Amino acid sequence: MKKQNGNHVRKKWAPVLAVGILLLAGAMIVFPCLNPFLILNSLTLNIVALEKSDADNITILNNYMTDRYSHVIYPEGKERISAELEKIRQISDPDARLDAIFVWEMKDWIRPNDNLSAFICPNTACTYAYLESDHYRMKASPYYDGILYPQRNQEGTMYADDPYWIAYNMVGECREYSALFAFMAQQSGIDARLVRTYSYSHQWVEVELANGSYYYDPWCADNYGYYNATDGNMTFRDKWFNKIGVYEENCPTPGPYPLLMSYDGPPYLWATPKYLAVSGWHALGTAFNVSLPG
Repeated sequence: MKKQNGNHVRKKWAPVLAVGILLLAGAMIVFPCLNPFLILNSLTLNIVALEKSDADNITILNNYMTDRYSHVIYPEGKERISAELEKIRQISDPDARLDAIFVWEMKDWIRPNDNLSAFICPNTACTYAYLESDHYRMKASPYYDGILYPQRNQEGTMYADDPYWIAYNMVGECREYSALFAFMAQQSGIDARLVRTYSYSHQWVEVELANGSYYYDPWCADNYGYYNATDGNMTFRDKWFNKIGVYEENCPTPGPYPLLMSYDGPPYLWATPKYLAVSGWHALGTAFNVSLPG
């Protein structure tokens, strides 16, 4: 009798449980912050966005982009980079060299997050977004890295990481800003590495100079209004270019700040504990209201 009653109770509550699960799933889609798998959430939503009606359009667009990269974007991007590097390499002071790269990069840059209405997606999945006023300047969507319809050049580099793609388009957010800046710094003879938060919510550049490690973050300068490209005012230069111990207070990363950091592989695997140690040292000094070196 007890077993039958138990089965009856389970059957009675089964529809309620099913409805509850469906409501929770719906809530996680409408409100991504409720999703326990935050890192996978945007990925899942954008896979769903690849509608069947878009499949042919996406394939045609990717084929077009591959051809355009080879014949237009890469050669013109390389020409722009080479011309700028020729000027930068003549600057002897590393600080001034970094500033020259910064000013060049900021001059004609467009951030989609600040100009959403100025961008158009050629398909529902929005694998690319291009300027309404100039269809030849575009950004590759970061959501398709390594999954469906990846935007890569012939060598396998994602367009969002490719300096020639970025130099041609001058469109993007922190990823594109930092990728081009790090490349230019390295090519000009400065030891530079990319740094990104564990959840990939932000990416910036760190450089090694004679007197230590520094961060250099063009996105920070743009996002927090530290620099205006129209007047070239460098008054707040120490906000986006400074010792790595003060990075968190000058350039807080978007969203929750993760404890773990990841670097761009060899030879910079040592950089993660170094960065955390410096950040922790700085935080300790702040807590005790004392000035610590570094």
